[in-house]
Amino acid sequence: MPYQQNEKKIIDIGLTVIVLQGKNEIAEHLKHIDQIKGLIKSADTPKGFIVLNYKK
Repeated sequence: MPYQQNEKKIIDIGLTVIVLQGKNEIAEHLKHIDQIKGLIKSADTPKGFIVLNYKK
């Protein structure tokens, strides 16, 4: 998704997009829900794309 969209436009409108990469299993993403919620709630989260890679 970050390669298909114009990140400058996303930043200009003040949007943050969190992209989850890893196994295509909801259980894998739920292990990291606290980190994801922290990004959503934080005023310091940068605008644009944030890619969280859980392939490990």
